Amino acid sequence: MHKNEELLRTLVAAFRSKDVETIASLFTPDIVWRWLGTEFITDIEPGTYVGLDSVAQALGGVDSNITDYQIDDILAVSASDQIGTLWMACSYTDAEGVFQKMEENWVFLFADDRVSEVWDYSRMVFLEKVRNGEVA
Repeated sequence: MHKNEELLRTLVAAFRSKDVETIASLFTPDIVWRWLGTEFITDIEPGTYVGLDSVAQALGGVDSNITDYQIDDILAVSASDQIGTLWMACSYTDAEGVFQKMEENWVFLFADDRVSEVWDYSRMVFLEKVRNGEVA
């Protein structure tokens, strides 16, 4: 397993357990998180967040409109020396109390054996598949 694939799997484990210290240790201090904006309902404004404090504050906006957010499964992970991708199945309960499923797709850049940039493509594709009867 490539060292950056291992890093991404460690990152997922830290997100699952809400281990903020480990998450921060896996990011460069000038981490860039590009939230591209989706139909996913959060308080996060689409945009680019730079630095640990800015990223932490932005990601904290997820919890105000949803509860019980969790990463259910890693669907695919791949990494090289410079770039990595992560595709995850996630779920949460929305503000109306309805259980939702979604996919999260993140692209990573690496520097100094840490994550230096994230492109966040969160999609509610699972929800659409459930509504269309493709997923039970």
